[in-house]
Amino acid sequence: MVSARWSVALALACVLALFLTAAATFENLDIPTDPEVTDCICSWSGIKDRSFYDVEAMILRDCPKVRVIEVPQNSMVTMDYSLSRVRVFVDDASRSVFDNARCG
Repeated sequence: MVSARWSVALALACVLALFLTAAATFENLDIPTDPEVTDCICSWSGIKDRSFYDVEAMILRDCPKVRVIEVPQNSMVTMDYSLSRVRVFVDDASRSVFDNARCG
């Protein structure tokens, strides 16, 4: 019975440690306040089946200070949010954009 209580206490301590770590991480998010980035369009639609380079040029024409990142289809990406980054998901086989691009 004592070992079960210690197991529960240890599990609760681990959950608390994870919660505190996550809370500290979210307080320090690096979201840019540069007006040239925050005032930009943050979503581009109607770009499916275009080449990545055409879409990249269109995005940089609208928002020259963002980083445009080519991401292969079904790739894992981080969940941190950044207004200065635009991910463009590209189909591996056809090398064309297969989803709308958006900041984040």
